[in-house]
Amino acid sequence: MKYPLFLLAVVLLLSGNGNFLQAQCGDKTYYDMRTALADVNCAKKLSLRLQKKETLSPSVGGLLFLEYLDLQKNEFQYLPEEVGKLRQLKHLILSENHLKKLPLSLGEMSELNYLQADKNNLTELPYTIGGLHKLTTLDISWNDIASLRSSIGSLKSLVTLSIQHNHLLYLPEEIGELTSLQFLHLDYNRLHFLPGTIVKLKKLTQLDVSFNNLQALPVNIGKMASLKVLNLSNNELAALPESIGDLSQLEMILLTGNKLKTLPASITKLKKLKTIVLLDNPIAAETISKFKNEMLQVRFLY
Repeated sequence: MKYPLFLLAVVLLLSGNGNFLQAQCGDKTYYDMRTALADVNCAKKLSLRLQKKETLSPSVGGLLFLEYLDLQKNEFQYLPEEVGKLRQLKHLILSENHLKKLPLSLGEMSELNYLQADKNNLTELPYTIGGLHKLTTLDISWNDIASLRSSIGSLKSLVTLSIQHNHLLYLPEEIGELTSLQFLHLDYNRLHFLPGTIVKLKKLTQLDVSFNNLQALPVNIGKMASLKVLNLSNNELAALPESIGDLSQLEMILLTGNKLKTLPASITKLKKLKTIVLLDNPIAAETISKFKNEMLQVRFLY
């Protein structure tokens, strides 16, 4: 027999050993803490978006079954350590606050798979970030972060990492341990080089390091076998490594605003390449014509 959702909340089912099983509740979103706490066993979603709150009550830690928490567009400067008690939380949105740091207890949220903390005042991530083993998406763009903790290498499930519009001076060697990573956004930082370990990202399909200070790429960048889009625009590159011709899946490479006078001969091997953008480079027209004649399937923008 099927029960309406409001009855399911009060139906108790007995297990074989005599213990009570938790009643199922409806998939309702709560919009204030008091109501959620009054229905603590049913509260799975809580949205405090756009409420202009300055502090988050530590009582949030009592919402033990919470799976979704949206705190976007408030005025939080910090979060209570009690948020770490939300062990069932999967989706956490912290965008557009005034957060200067994240609580150490963040690393205890073992079920978290989505963390959005863009447009805050973060200067670093807690060292406990490595405890988020199920995290697939991490967005910390538009902050004031100058470096990443080495513990970020423990995020083995991470698929998307967005760190654009920060103050990154370098990446830790452990970035190469993010073996599930497919999308890496590093644009608008202060990177002068990429660590050699970045070529271990075998599943990476999109890499954006535009608007940095890169002077060279790893010589064996060709090992990034899944790369489809490579954005190197607005850097200080005077040459590309020959191994770039081994990026067999590459479809687009953006090179605007560099110091390139030519391209590596190996680039003609890229049979899936569709677009090369060479605007604002000191490369002669006759040099480009030579490559165009050998790469008839490629659109050159220069």
